[in-house]
Amino acid sequence: GGQGAPLVPFADFLLFRSKLKSLAIHNIGGISNVTYLPKDPGPEDVLAFDTGPGNVLIDQAVRKLFGHEFDEDGRIAASGKVNTKILDKLLEHPFFQLEPPKSTGREEFDITLLPSEIWRLPPEDIVATLTALTAKSIGLSYKKFILPKGLDEVIVGGGGAFNRTLMRMIRSELSPIPVKTFEELGWNSKARESMAFAILGYFAFKGLPNNLPSATGARHPVVMGKISLPVRNGYST
Repeated sequence: GGQGAPLVPFADFLLFRSKLKSLAIHNIGGISNVTYLPKDPGPEDVLAFDTGPGNVLIDQAVRKLFGHEFDEDGRIAASGKVNTKILDKLLEHPFFQLEPPKSTGREEFDITLLPSEIWRLPPEDIVATLTALTAKSIGLSYKKFILPKGLDEVIVGGGGAFNRTLMRMIRSELSPIPVKTFEELGWNSKARESMAFAILGYFAFKGLPNNLPSATGARHPVVMGKISLPVRNGYST
C-alpha cells in the first residue's frame, strides 16, 4: 500500500539522524522532496514527501526559451522579475493542498500544463517566476508540515543546490533557519541517491525491511527490491 515513494528517506534516516538537532534533508532534482528528522528519531517519526516542482519547470522553460539545458547559477532568473499574480495562480495547484505522505512527478508539473498567460511575460520573467514557484512551494510546505514540529537546520542537495537565485529565495522563505548545501558541509550531493540505493540493496540482500511506512504511507515495513542472480552456462544459479 501507500505511495511507493519516496525511497531515499530510509537512507536519510540511517545516515543523518541526530540526537542533538532536528534536520530537514532536502533534495532538489526534477521534483523537490524533503526528509524531516526530528531529534533522536525512531523510524516512525520520519516525515518525508514531495514538496512540488524542483528544477523540472525551470529547466524546461530554459530549454524552450534560451536553448540551454539549465539556468546556470540562476543567472537568468536573477535578471528577471517574479510575476506575483501568475505565481499565486500557480500555487493554487491541488498538489500543494494535499497532506503528506504525498508524491508527484512530471505528469503534474510540466510546462505544457502551465497557464497560457505566463508565456506573455518576458523570457527572463518566466524563468524568475518558475524559480520562485519552487522556492515558495518549499516554503509553504515547511510552514504547514515541518516548522510546527521544530526545525534546527536544512541541508539541501541535488542540482537545485547549485542555483544561487533559487537558494537565495529558499533562504528568504525559511529565515531565520540555517539553510546549507551538502557541498558547504564537505559532502557530495550527487552521491546521495547512489549511497541511498546501495543501502536499500544491502538491506534487501539481507532480507531486512528497507521502507519507511511513515514516509510512503505503507501499512507496515516490507523488504523492497528483487535479487536477480547472473546466468551461468545458460542456467540461473
